[in-house]
Amino acid sequence: MPVSRDYYFKLASEVPSERLEAASGLISDLTSENKREEWEYALNRLVKGLSSTRQSARVGFSMALTEVVREMINSKESGFSITSYLSLVKQCSEVKSSMKGKEERAALFGRLFGFQALLNSEVLFNKKHFDEDCVKEFVSDLIDLAVTKSWIRETSIYTLCQLIQRLKISYEGEEIYFHVLEKLHSTGVNSTVEGVAVYLSLDVDICRQFFERSKISGGWKNGDPLYSGNLQLLAKVLKDSEPVELAEEGDEETGKKKKSMKKSNWSPRLHFVWYILLEYFVKDSQSNHSQIHSKDTKKTSKQESTSKKRKLTSPSRVSLTEFWKIVVDETLFANKSSPERKYWGFEVLMKFLSELSSEEIHNLFTPNLMRCLVNQASQPDRMLNKLSTKVIRTIAEAASSDPKKISVLIRCLTDNSLHGSWNFDLLTKSKCIDSLIGSFNSKETSEETLAAFDDTKSVILNMFVSLSREGNEADESSDGKEKAQRWYLDKILAFVRNNKRFIEKSEKTKSSISDIVKSLISYGFFERPEKGTVSSNLRNVCKERLVSILSEILGFNKIDFSLWIISDILKNIKHMEKSSKYKNCIEFDEELDSVKSGIISKLNEIANSRNEKNKTYLFTFELIYSLVVFQIYLENEEAVSIVNELDLCYNQLSNAEGDLAEDPSIILTEIVLSFVSQKSGLLKKISFIIWESLLCSKNESGRVLLNTASLKLLYDVLEARENKEGQQLLFEGNDEFEEDVSGSEKSSNDEEEDSGDESDSNTDESGEDAEDDTDDKNIEDDVDKNTNSKLAEALGIPIDGSNEVKFDELDSEGSESDDSYESESMDDDQMMAIDDQLSKIFKERRNALAGVQTGNKRKEEVRDAKEHMSFFKSRILDLLVIFAKMQPNSHLNLSMIKPLVNLIQLTLDKDLGTKAHKIIKSQISKTRASSDDVKLYFEGDLDTYAQQLLDNIEWLHKSANTPKKSNQAYYLACNQSSIIAAKNLLMLDKKYLDSIIDFYSESMKKWASSNKSGMQPSMFFDFINWVNTIRGK
Repeated sequence: MPVSRDYYFKLASEVPSERLEAASGLISDLTSENKREEWEYALNRLVKGLSSTRQSARVGFSMALTEVVREMINSKESGFSITSYLSLVKQCSEVKSSMKGKEERAALFGRLFGFQALLNSEVLFNKKHFDEDCVKEFVSDLIDLAVTKSWIRETSIYTLCQLIQRLKISYEGEEIYFHVLEKLHSTGVNSTVEGVAVYLSLDVDICRQFFERSKISGGWKNGDPLYSGNLQLLAKVLKDSEPVELAEEGDEETGKKKKSMKKSNWSPRLHFVWYILLEYFVKDSQSNHSQIHSKDTKKTSKQESTSKKRKLTSPSRVSLTEFWKIVVDETLFANKSSPERKYWGFEVLMKFLSELSSEEIHNLFTPNLMRCLVNQASQPDRMLNKLSTKVIRTIAEAASSDPKKISVLIRCLTDNSLHGSWNFDLLTKSKCIDSLIGSFNSKETSEETLAAFDDTKSVILNMFVSLSREGNEADESSDGKEKAQRWYLDKILAFVRNNKRFIEKSEKTKSSISDIVKSLISYGFFERPEKGTVSSNLRNVCKERLVSILSEILGFNKIDFSLWIISDILKNIKHMEKSSKYKNCIEFDEELDSVKSGIISKLNEIANSRNEKNKTYLFTFELIYSLVVFQIYLENEEAVSIVNELDLCYNQLSNAEGDLAEDPSIILTEIVLSFVSQKSGLLKKISFIIWESLLCSKNESGRVLLNTASLKLLYDVLEARENKEGQQLLFEGNDEFEEDVSGSEKSSNDEEEDSGDESDSNTDESGEDAEDDTDDKNIEDDVDKNTNSKLAEALGIPIDGSNEVKFDELDSEGSESDDSYESESMDDDQMMAIDDQLSKIFKERRNALAGVQTGNKRKEEVRDAKEHMSFFKSRILDLLVIFAKMQPNSHLNLSMIKPLVNLIQLTLDKDLGTKAHKIIKSQISKTRASSDDVKLYFEGDLDTYAQQLLDNIEWLHKSANTPKKSNQAYYLACNQSSIIAAKNLLMLDKKYLDSIIDFYSESMKKWASSNKSGMQPSMFFDFINWVNTIRGK
């Protein structure tokens, strides 16, 4: 049965699977049929089909042809040879003068695919069929095809390079290689970029031997395009605009060849010669690296040893630095280079960045390249803007794949001496440096990554230090240098902040963090002239960055890590204070120094009294005391004020034997409140540590240190007014506002009274404002009179009892003393004395008036007070969330209901109300206080606890029954809180269900009898739905 002809039709299919299936079926049928005429038909049909204009015909036909050629040449019966095959391919793809351009293109590409099929069949390298003449003929045919048209030259020479690479494996002679070079020279291809590719594919010694033996005029010096003397010519060739004249001048034949070698159109695709160059430089870099880091390495093979000898004796080849500077930077990125050449340059950069090692990539960032990259990336309307942004992404990707590249890339992009700029991200409108700095966060803590982490730290620190050593002379560049220094300080913080997970994974990162801390301390708190100094502004920035880094480390919630970082800070400060090389910029008075010394003594006492029983809370106290010392160095007055309270708390927690004493939770809570009231990230972290480690943690008996009294301190803040009056109540404790406090508490129970209080307070405030304006005017008049009196006394001018000038006496005295005026004139010393006296008088007037509040200043104070109270309450809510998460089933969570509902009602900050409502919905709603937990705190008296819950439910229903308000979240919170309390009540005893139903029944009666009630019907629906779920259980 003849072989089906449908296979040939399917070989041209657009679907890859159909082509593969057709090729497999065709070969299978031909093998099973095994008739000579079928094989010959298949061969002729497939060879002719290569010249088809159908889109996928060449792919399918060449795939099947590869197998057919292999089978026919390997078969003794067929009598088919390589020479006959080449003749058949050239015959079927012959170009005729009558052909149109499209047909000519199809014929030439058909011939190329035919040659590629022979190469893929591997019969050329089979020892049984290997013939140098056949290979030479194949080489000649390929090069002849390459010079036919410029658009087929690259693919034809690529096939030739594939042939050379395969010959290196099995062929040990030289004649074929010599033939390749001779053919390249005769056709003029050696002066093109394709010729360079062939030279680089051949062994360098083969090329040199050929030119020494043939003595051909022109060509590459030493037969090696990478020879240092050929670098300028190589740069011109790799521009790929036109072939370079390598022959002697006046050679007309070479000129004609050069003209025929010109390319017609530019292509964005990178020429394959760059991949060969990249492979060479990667291998060269690896060999150089191995020579540096290994000694007396034994040769693993004869080939390696001979290549080493050749490298030592052969003329030197260019290094990557030389190659990149001439060929890429000064050619592709030259000022007058076209956008097309720069496009290639960026493509080359991306390839080299991905493949080169970290030891070599610094050679890639040259002046012209960096200038072009910044210019193209800075403006979106630039022609190569998208490509330049792709280059920047490639830089980040290269660093992500190899952490060792991160430090090198940061230095190259930011160091001015390496053609970078510290504001590279700003210029290119990217986040390249930030992404490089944060590349470690997702890495594992291997030795290689840890070394790269330390290198990156060193690069950023060294850049800052080098700028500081340049001095701080007041010149035009000083402002720019300070901006650069500030930028490096920001990046030091970003380095820690963006790699928190990596730092937390391994303690081996401590050395890097310690170096950062030491550097910031030396520039923030001390001066060392030989290492350079910074301005006072930068010194404050150093302190701020140190505080931020400390805050980030404290955020790990690891006591040991936190204690290490603060101990390291204090150790470095102490060391620099004792060193004569450093000059301390902070001076302490005797009292402050005494406080500091007392705390240090306390730290030593804590360290000596640690045991397994008290280890946790003593670690916490050691951390807190250490942080207080650091706050003293930061000149924080609040830190000194809490020392006595902290001492009292510590002494109450333990005595000499280390046993627990009376409950100190109130003192600790007050310390926490004093910290969270300040807008400091560090103090926030300290307060959270105290709150979590001491107040919210359970002791051996299962109780938490926190109690109702200490929580009351937090609730008082939540229920305080968000105005200046509320701020004064909390922070100043003035007795004159005690009556208003009771009024405020009443207002939370009765809406009508609250609204009345608010209107009264508004009236009082307006009246107070009018009185304040009058008082301020009187104060200003008094200051002016006082100033006039002092001026008159200083100048000798007469004044009356009301400090008004006596002009009559002044005129009469002046007329009498006209004659003596000239003799009584003051000398220079007297004038200077009066000048100093007048300056002092005006300064006193300015200071006196500064204490007088204007209307705008009072408004600003009111606004600041409101913002501060909202901020303070938000921090309190954060503390409550922490407790609810750490102790989700504590009965203390239910005590939060009333203050949170009051806060939702009273607050003028919508976000604050939403946050409070979220705590009720997401945290307190999960509370299921067990009877065992309640018994610990109520000494078995569950009725007292149950009564508290009943009182809460009653209060919630009364609050929900108040007249309608616009704040619907308030009624919803009352509804949800009532059910939460009811659930926990029934967990104690089912008997309380009747009391709960009575509350809802009474509320429904009030709601039904009055249309002014604000209670929502959903309150009853939700209750009925909940009761339905527990009914009968």
